[in-house]
Amino acid sequence: MKEKISFPRGGRNRFHSAGRRVHGKFFAPENFGTLAHLSGKAHYLVFMKANQTTTLDECSFEKILTPETRRLLASLPATWSALYVRAIRDAIAGKDLLLRRIRAATSVEPALPPDVETREMQIPTPAGTMRVRIYTPRGNAAADGSAIFYVHGGGWCMGGIENCALVCAKTAARLCVPVIVPDYRRAPENVFPAANDDLFAGMIWAFENAEMLGIKPEKIFIAGDSAGGQLAVCTALRLFDAGEKMPAGTLLFYPVATLCDFGEPPEGSLKDFDRGGMLSVDLFAAMKDSYVPAGTPRNTRMISPLATSLAGLPRTLVLTAECDILRDDGARLVEKLRAEGVPVCSRQIAGVPHAFLTAPGFGEAMAETLDAAAEFIFAALPH
Repeated sequence: MKEKISFPRGGRNRFHSAGRRVHGKFFAPENFGTLAHLSGKAHYLVFMKANQTTTLDECSFEKILTPETRRLLASLPATWSALYVRAIRDAIAGKDLLLRRIRAATSVEPALPPDVETREMQIPTPAGTMRVRIYTPRGNAAADGSAIFYVHGGGWCMGGIENCALVCAKTAARLCVPVIVPDYRRAPENVFPAANDDLFAGMIWAFENAEMLGIKPEKIFIAGDSAGGQLAVCTALRLFDAGEKMPAGTLLFYPVATLCDFGEPPEGSLKDFDRGGMLSVDLFAAMKDSYVPAGTPRNTRMISPLATSLAGLPRTLVLTAECDILRDDGARLVEKLRAEGVPVCSRQIAGVPHAFLTAPGFGEAMAETLDAAAEFIFAALPH
């Protein structure tokens, strides 16, 4: 019999240094919210194809968007998605000047909350060393030793520690847990399995150095958004296959569930949100090609979670975005996890696009998701 995760309604607990208690109200899985934050305008230009018509009729499309999403999409120029596609395709061909310029323009360090402190270090990997940043609640680290190993998104070829800085800092402050963020190698300079190798080494390092970090190895969670979600799942699978310690749980935000080719013609969310959102089919295809070169099979265990057995993974939280081409694949991932006996909680966030986690203007959604993450972590740990 599969384990069922349930969350009590009502009541107020807190999650702080005195014990395992949770910020805010308890939420049932169907009331899970979203995670987002305010950041500089430069960053949210990473994923977009705006000011174009959607395949949904315009009236229906407008109805499902939140006011924050409408304002965000209205502010984006229509040419940026094509520019990003060109930059990635050029970099795959060995001409990376445009991609390097875009990375530099979007790697702006935001102002962080004053109640969080950061430190960086270099950790060993098979390829040499990797930079790691750790966000810790100032003077209030988690007494029970919990921590989150956070894998940033960016389509394997963009994103970085700076891009997810505010989300990670706010997560550390709100949940009162250290957040460990690895600066894994990006494509196309470093194709599969470079990022996977870095993250596997990073998790092993976190387990082995838990005492130095002030955490407990059995209470380290792995989380990721978008491509970072795919990398988080594949890292957990690799740990399982190697017989290593496993994360206490997995938190996935609008994750990539497969890198296999789309069907023709695209259907469902691929069709509905290809134009008008923050991630187009063309842009996603370019990102996939940057990570997995032509000729490399994509229906393999370390590349496409939907193409392999997920049995043995720890309990998982999956949050999908309603206005996202990846929405339906995220739902399929939830179904597969349940079918293979993995305890899973899921929530489709209404009216928000892909990449809302690092887009400006979603403050209310951020608070809801931090509550959801806290609830999930609280339920996953032994009492």
